[in-house]
Formats: sequence, C-alpha cells, structure tokens
Amino acid sequence: MKIEMDSLIYELGNDEASLVGNTIDKVNELNIPRKIIYENKEYVVTEIAPQVFKGNRYINWVSIPSTVKKVGAECFASSSIKELYFEQIVALHEVEICESLCHDAIRLEYVHLASGITNIPIKSFYNCVALKEINTPWRLTSINRMAFYNCYNLKHFDFTELITTISSQAFYGTNLNYAEIGSNVKTVEDLVFANIENLRTFVVASQSYEMGNQIISDNHRVVVYLKGTEQSQSVISFKGKMSKDHYYIIDDFNLIEQNGIRYIKFSKNLIRILSYNETNIESHVTIPEQIEGAPVTDFQPGAFKYSNKLESVVFPKSILRNKGKVFEGASNLKKVVFQHQLTLEEARWIVSNDNAEIEIIN
Repeated sequence: MKIEMDSLIYELGNDEASLVGNTIDKVNELNIPRKIIYENKEYVVTEIAPQVFKGNRYINWVSIPSTVKKVGAECFASSSIKELYFEQIVALHEVEICESLCHDAIRLEYVHLASGITNIPIKSFYNCVALKEINTPWRLTSINRMAFYNCYNLKHFDFTELITTISSQAFYGTNLNYAEIGSNVKTVEDLVFANIENLRTFVVASQSYEMGNQIISDNHRVVVYLKGTEQSQSVISFKGKMSKDHYYIIDDFNLIEQNGIRYIKFSKNLIRILSYNETNIESHVTIPEQIEGAPVTDFQPGAFKYSNKLESVVFPKSILRNKGKVFEGASNLKKVVFQHQLTLEEARWIVSNDNAEIEIIN
C-alpha cells in the first residue's frame, strides 16, 4: 500500500516503509524521517527506491536517516541537490548505495557518507563537477568504475586502510593533490588517477596487487613513493608501465597517521610529513619532533594543500630541509610557526598563503 506524507510517497510493509516517490514542488531542505505513523501504526523507513529524486529541481539539502539500509540507483541523478548527508548510525549496519547515485548532479558540493558504506558503486558521483568535499567511510573497501569521474573540484580524498579495490577511471579528471594505493589494495585498474593536473604526490604502499595501465598520466610530473627495493617485483612492474619522467623514491617505508596527519617513515629512520586526513585533522596542529623514536626532518611539497580545516601549524626544531610550497589553497590557515633555521623569505615561500601570519622562533 502507498501513502503520501509531507510530499513524500511511501510503500508500506509489515513494520517497514520504503520511500518510493515525491511530489515536492518548491525549494526544500529535506529531512527524511526515521519513522512514520499511519493509522496508529509505526513504520521504520529502511529503503529509498531508485530514481526517487532524479531530475528534481527543488531539493538542495537532503538528510538520510540512520535507519535506511539501501539507497537505490540514480536516486539523486541530475537533481539540484547541493548537500547530501547520511545520519551516522549507533548500531552499525552495512549501508548499500547503488550505482549512479548522484551522477550529473552538477550543483552537488558536499557529501557525508554513512560509516556503514563499504562500496562506492559505478558512476556514483560521475560528473559532479561542483563536488569539493566528501568523507571516506572507515569501512570502505571498494571504489568502482568512474565513481568520481570528472569531479574536477574534488581536491582531497582520504584513502583509508581497508580499501582493496580501485576500479578504472575512479578518480579520472578530479583535482587531487595526493593519491595513495594502500597496503591492503589488491586491484588497481586502468586510468584510475589519470588526467589529474594537480597530482603531485603518489604513494604505493601495496606490494602485491594487480595493476592496470596508465594509472597516472605520463604528462604530469609526480613524486612517486614505491614501497620495496629496486629488485622487488611490484616496483619493477610499476616502473615498467609508467613514465620515466616521474620522480621515484623507492624504500621499504611505513605510513603513519597521527592526529590526522600522514607521515612516511623511511628505512633510514627518518620521517617526512606527507599529507593529511581531512576528516581527522585538527584545526590547530603541533608537529612532534619525533615519532616512534625517529626524527621528523622534512615535509613533502603540498603536504597541507587545500586543507579546509587547518588554522595553525607549529613545525618542530628537528626540521632540516626547506623545500616547496606546503599550504597553497589552505583556505582557513591563519598562522604558521617555524622553530628551525630558515629565512623569512624561505618561510614565505613554504607558506605561500597571503592569509597566514608567519612566526620564526630560533
């Protein structure tokens, strides 16, 4: 049986309800309810059917309740949605989102996915050209074909440790500064990170995976960190398929995340600041002098590029080398403190952000 409540159409089951349609005809911020009551009986909303909001020009903000376990294909495709929020769940269950969830939703800017999502399906955010912020569910294991194709305003993605599969063209044409193949990744298909103009740092921590062709573009100079030795089969295979123009750093390194900051620990027992996790990073950061008994000695250019949360950073005395711009596009940065030897000119070059105050303490 179908009923309509508050411009939403539900199909009722025994104790559950599926959202199957809408009659929304004015600009709306939509909170889909966890439960509805019909004829004195309570129904839990557990599913949203395919194409429910496809092409809808009136929705701009949507919240999906934690009771929903499945969101159908093309649910928000070609709609006017700007923000999509999945309510976080207390009793963790898996949440399924289906293919082409938001494809061609060209106004979509912010997405907050449920922690129970393990798979980002085919073309989920295809051609969402305005998309600039999306969290990564900690249970995520697979990112499918063209999931973020042509999302050219997407500048950061947190590559979590449970990811095992990244399918063809998943991030093609985005604007990522940093990309990573984590230690648990088993499959990376063709053109996954191709046509990303601003990609500067690429980390390959997995030593046992199937690799497609041209996973990064040959015409862009990228610093590539390869875990292993010159004789490792994974290193030989990777370099055999990639451009000789890229700059390779080959080492039996370990990746460390602490307070939302990604570090790389080299076999020489030195640590470099590599990147950040936008979900976990704090607004005010003090970099430690040592991590796991090893000194923090330098930073990767672009390490904090595009961070929206970062407001202040204090670098330790242990920094030995000054190279490259670190904070370009960090929109809320207000202050950077250096405690190692460098000139004001060098500090300005590293910060490269007109909004930030610079302090040098020697």
